[in-house]
Amino acid sequence: MPRTRSRSTRRSFEEYLRYFRLKSKNPLGSESPVWRTQCPSTGREGHPPVVVVFNPGI
Repeated sequence: MPRTRSRSTRRSFEEYLRYFRLKSKNPLGSESPVWRTQCPSTGREGHPPVVVVFNPGI
């Protein structure tokens, strides 16, 4: 894999990490992760799944 793709992949994961760490306050004043406004609750703790697709043909 060329270095530019690995850097791009690493940068993408870093952006996801920053996004998953963002917090906002709900109307009741308690903090919750911003991504919870985009993804419905599954009843499990943690982050939503991230799909990684490797395509060696590119």
